[in-house]
Amino acid sequence: MFGTRAHKLGWTAKPNESEDERLLRPNLLSFVANTGEDKGLIESAKALATAWLKDRTVVSSDVSGALLASAARSGGAALYEQFLTAAKREKDPRDKRTLIGGLAAFQDPVLVQRNLSYLLDGTFDPREAEALMFAPMRESATSRFPLAFVRSHVDELATKLPGDGPFSFLSVLPFVAEVGCSEDERAQTEAFFGPRVDKITGAPRNLAKVLESIHLCAARTRVQRAGIAEFLRQY
Repeated sequence: MFGTRAHKLGWTAKPNESEDERLLRPNLLSFVANTGEDKGLIESAKALATAWLKDRTVVSSDVSGALLASAARSGGAALYEQFLTAAKREKDPRDKRTLIGGLAAFQDPVLVQRNLSYLLDGTFDPREAEALMFAPMRESATSRFPLAFVRSHVDELATKLPGDGPFSFLSVLPFVAEVGCSEDERAQTEAFFGPRVDKITGAPRNLAKVLESIHLCAARTRVQRAGIAEFLRQY
């Protein structure tokens, strides 16, 4: 449905293209490459991403984030190491965030665990590396990695993550528990995070949102389970 248009646009800008085409490019191409698993767009993204590491003018800045993420989703350890080396060296804040976003898009569970470890070892400023914590939650295979990581390292995180100023990284930690979908998980989340975030600005409200989200998911599951089971029995 969308492939022909995406391939016509391509990852790189064309002479005299319209503003609408420029704005459409990163959204359409990342959608077709990732959701549609378009091999041609994925391979071209990998080639252009490797070139972008050496020359930032290969693609426009409004496309680079989508490009690197699309290349990373099916990328392996070799591409990951290239992104990591570049991210460590990068001085420009915008390009550094783009590279960290690329790192966060890798799907290999081993690489996801490595990304989480950088929140503790000082590899990146956590304020620039938020994606490393929350991006894995978008994929079913790694959705619970951040919660397990926080549960195992919460005390260490409390000492290493920025906790003051207008934004506290610690205030958003409860959101890693949004993967829960049962009343038991709701109770566990409240018991674990409640005492730890009650004095952090904004955190109690974030925790309340997470608890409500888990409760609604559990309620929706109870209501829909029988109908879904009956539907699946037909196949």
